Amino acid sequence: MDLIILVLVFAVLGYFLGVSRLGKQVDHATEQLTLTTSKMADSLESRWKSFFKRSQQGDRFRNWALGAGSSLFPEEFKTWLKSLSEQEAQDFTTALVEYSNSLGFKLTDLVDGGLDQEPILRQVFVEAVVVYSSAYRKAKTARQQSEEKESKKAAQPESEIKPAEKSASRRAAGSQPETNEAASAAA
Repeated sequence: MDLIILVLVFAVLGYFLGVSRLGKQVDHATEQLTLTTSKMADSLESRWKSFFKRSQQGDRFRNWALGAGSSLFPEEFKTWLKSLSEQEAQDFTTALVEYSNSLGFKLTDLVDGGLDQEPILRQVFVEAVVVYSSAYRKAKTARQQSEEKESKKAAQPESEIKPAEKSASRRAAGSQPETNEAASAAA
């Protein structure tokens, strides 16, 4: 009998605790912990995939953008993407994945067709990819030009660098009259 009363007391306490303010705070804290854990798991998953599946991801995006998704992209973008080497395509895709993640998009959703049901969102994502690729190309070109200038400066031999020529002395022997100082020193 005592055991039944003890179970009933704990059941009533549990019920009141669940519906009280403390219970709601515990539920909220649990929800926050779940969200944080989920975000950490997603982050770890994307890092894991980017670390171990880089080459597949670069090829996968390029194949999709030039194949099934080609109607979404302008010709200039597709021509540029075709011209990239495997390593350049991989570098671009890795940078694009990081950029997409910072916008709250996942490149895999675009490639896998996860955004096909939301054409407006898909179009915004595609436009972001095109704009990013333009900025990526400009930055890469500027970096290459800067490196070329630096390498030319480093490669230029010192013999080609002309020292400043001495200007002819204003006091060539006998061409200038003596100054007052020289005259007073002679006297």
